[in-house]
Amino acid sequence: MKREWSVVVGMVSKGKIQNGAHWTYFHVEPNRRRDPSNFSAGAQKIIEDALQAAGRLEGDGWKHIGGFSHWWAVGDPPGCLVLVGRKAATREECLETVARMRLSRVV
Repeated sequence: MKREWSVVVGMVSKGKIQNGAHWTYFHVEPNRRRDPSNFSAGAQKIIEDALQAAGRLEGDGWKHIGGFSHWWAVGDPPGCLVLVGRKAATREECLETVARMRLSRVV
């Protein structure tokens, strides 16, 4: 599974990511069966490793990741939106981005 997602992340990511940026992960799950700490930790590691392999991220150490936050919701289709910037995105900003990009219907 990690290999398949690494290919997808590498294909959809664009440009180099600046060191020290804040990462906001917005997870959309199909239901409430999985614990948030389980899916968020796994997704974060797969995404960061894939971005390193694609040459978009220099590393995932203290120098490279300024901070991160996770938000989650139930919706369809499931997935993970990652916003990288100078500051954390709010849950509302994540919901607006998902709606604007028509990525999921969040309930």
